[in-house]
Formats: sequence, C-alpha cells, structure tokens
Amino acid sequence: MSRCAGILGANMPIDLMGPGLSNVTGHWEPSGIVEVSDAFLASQNSSWADWTAIPLFEENPQQLDAWRISYHESIAASFPSPGPFALKDPRLCRIVPLVVQALASKDICVTVCLSHRHPDAVAKSLMARPQDWPRGFSDAQAYLIWLRHVLDAEYYSRSHPRVRVNYEDLMSTPIAALTPLATLVPSLTDPKTKQLEIN
Repeated sequence: MSRCAGILGANMPIDLMGPGLSNVTGHWEPSGIVEVSDAFLASQNSSWADWTAIPLFEENPQQLDAWRISYHESIAASFPSPGPFALKDPRLCRIVPLVVQALASKDICVTVCLSHRHPDAVAKSLMARPQDWPRGFSDAQAYLIWLRHVLDAEYYSRSHPRVRVNYEDLMSTPIAALTPLATLVPSLTDPKTKQLEIN
C-alpha cells in the first residue's frame, strides 16, 4: 500500500528499511520511526508482539510530551521534502493519538489509510518470521496481535479523514482499490494514469 501511495506521488522515507527474511522485496517503514516506536512500546513494557492495551493514553498523557517530540523529529528526518508523504509502520496502529498529535503540532494534516488483510494471512506471515516471532507464542496469539492492531487503528482514527483498502482488492483490482485514497488526497495522482507502474 505504501509503495502504491509513492507511485501516486506521496513522498517516501529516505531511510526505508531494507529487505529481510520475511520480505525479500523490502519493507516500506522508515527505520527511524520503527526505532522510536520500539522504544516507546518498550517504555510501556510492551512490544510489537503484545496484544494488550496501552493505558498511558488515559492515565498520564502529559508524560507523552517527550515522545511527541521524538516522533516529530524522526518524521522530519525521514521526510525532508515538502508535500504529502506516506508513513507506514504497523506499530503505529496502537499509538495513533501520539503520532497524530506530533504531526498536528506542526500543522500537518493527517489522512488515515486502513489497510485490511485477512487475519489468516497475517497470522501466517507473523509466524513465518523465526527471527522475530517470540519463542513459545501460539497461533492464537498471532490472531490477537492482528485484532489489537486493527481495533486500535480503527478506534483512534475515527476523527480523521480515512479510507479502507482491502489487501485482496489491492492485489486483484489495484486501480479501483486506490481510487478512494486519491480522491481523498487530491494532491495524489489519479491511479488510472499510473496503471502500468501499479500493476
């Protein structure tokens, strides 16, 4: 999805994560954002593989100021060029308010793209990462991780312009799947004009 947004004209991070065992074609996350997200989750005794809620948003929001600054600085470093940019990191699903506040503090408008994939496919992908998948975790925990990310992203993005893109639709009919995003963000190119690149 992020790569498609880049084809449509969104700026991509200059510090893209490289390929790995779980994705030989490369990842589309900015490495700086991933580092900040991992550090923030660790500060909450959590991680990307945790399916429990993060209560700090409700309990003590003033403690988040330093993290907002960290996110803003990291985003600015990853996206130095002006114009719309595509920010992707699955960890952000669980901490949407923190990142949105960091962007809003610099008058950056946020449009949310909720990309959905069948939980069976996500669970299989997670468990296929021997270097990352915690030892002893079951397939049930993979589904819970998927559910936590999906529910948090949906809940925390309700007050923002957003579109939903189904992964299977993106693979089978990419132009139709991307059109709502390009409509919502007028500065992006009409997907029909980029059909060869997208396909």
